[in-house]
Amino acid sequence: MPGIIPTYYLILSAANISVLTFAYGKLAAPAAAVARPALAAKRQRMVSKLNFERAREREFRKATHAYFLARK
Repeated sequence: MPGIIPTYYLILSAANISVLTFAYGKLAAPAAAVARPALAAKRQRMVSKLNFERAREREFRKATHAYFLARK
């Protein structure tokens, strides 16, 4: 008889965990579907910014190189 009560609480805890996990999956799936395009857009902005910075650095290097060549 003493083992029945802890077993009951273990079963109850497992049931709560499974219900909460299921509910989280149901709630998280629509949020992930909405977040995916936003993340893709953010990634594209980051890539565009990085490409812009690289192009600006390349142009600076060209101008600096031309300046030093002209000084010789």
